[in-house]
Amino acid sequence: MKKMQLSEEQYWLFASNGSTHELQEVMQLSIRNQLKLEHIDAVAYSGANDNTLIVLTCTSSDIQQGMNLLYATKSTAHIQLEQFIRTNVTAGNSSITGYGIGGALGLYYGATMDGLTGVVFDAPGISKLLSQTELDNLSICNIIGTNSLLPTIGRHPNNVRFADLPEKTEHKFAFDSAGNVRLGKPSELFRNMEKISSFDLGHNRKVRTLVQLISGIKDQNLSIAVDDDVYFYYALHQLDMNGIVQAIPDILNHYSFVLHQILTDWRVSVQEMLNNVADRQAEPLVQHSVLVSQHITEFTKSFYEDIESLMTIVMLQSMNRHIGLEKLESTMSKFAAELEERMIDTTNQLSQMLETIIMKKLEIRDNRLRNSSVQSKSIVEKK
Repeated sequence: MKKMQLSEEQYWLFASNGSTHELQEVMQLSIRNQLKLEHIDAVAYSGANDNTLIVLTCTSSDIQQGMNLLYATKSTAHIQLEQFIRTNVTAGNSSITGYGIGGALGLYYGATMDGLTGVVFDAPGISKLLSQTELDNLSICNIIGTNSLLPTIGRHPNNVRFADLPEKTEHKFAFDSAGNVRLGKPSELFRNMEKISSFDLGHNRKVRTLVQLISGIKDQNLSIAVDDDVYFYYALHQLDMNGIVQAIPDILNHYSFVLHQILTDWRVSVQEMLNNVADRQAEPLVQHSVLVSQHITEFTKSFYEDIESLMTIVMLQSMNRHIGLEKLESTMSKFAAELEERMIDTTNQLSQMLETIIMKKLEIRDNRLRNSSVQSKSIVEKK
């Protein structure tokens, strides 16, 4: 049986609800079934050879509503949509398309059921919704415009292609004479968001929390979790270059305060241990000091990773990389130098205290040996 052959440009015309009536006539397609749900429409077109084209369209302009629809995979809407698609799929002869959230739903069903091929456009990443087996099953391509914002949300499977910008601004993508997309490159924003998505879970949460705090929107009544993709996307775009530069001294002061507190607590505990039966506290003193030094090292490493990540995010996400960038880079150089200086100073303080403790331990040992020798000599003399 001959399969339906659509060019990428034809897929786009269907996905964007463009001139589908003309295409229907040219390709001898007719509407087989339709489904209208809250925020999503689905149309199944039937071809002459019993081929099927399913077009998914998100009817909401609210990104959060669309993402909620996408992520709620156990919802009634998902169940109805899946049933609609399964009913209209002809094994090996069915394709699917969609734009934005509609495209993401097309990717999802292309991964979770067999018999679907196709092309979608500007879909956000859906990797966290799928198992590895489902990701391996996905053969549908996601074409992304180089200046598109929605696809920067979420983590993508490896089926992404980037479309060059067309010469005529009223068109979303550039296609060649054969109807295939003209290849382009991902934007700085997309590369940056992809990097964030590749962080391990712990680091990702730290970065998201930092972005949330510095964006200054933590007190707003947004009923969205810190790890919500849309919330993070929104928070990231609240960041301001000048605001970040001005916030750096506060970040440094916070670092210094925590470091100072660790050292202060350590000094107090060391002094208490030295004042209490010193000859029996030498080993615990050294052990305690080693633990504190490890604590400082771990805190500093974590701090450096968070700040480095945040600065990378800020620099890459700026839609105009020239605004404030030189000032930020200059400030960051001074910031890094000051951090290094403070860390060296802290390390020196810790080393000096450890040296004092070790010398104290040696003094205790020498005194013990000396006392033991005196006692032995006294015993011999008495004999």
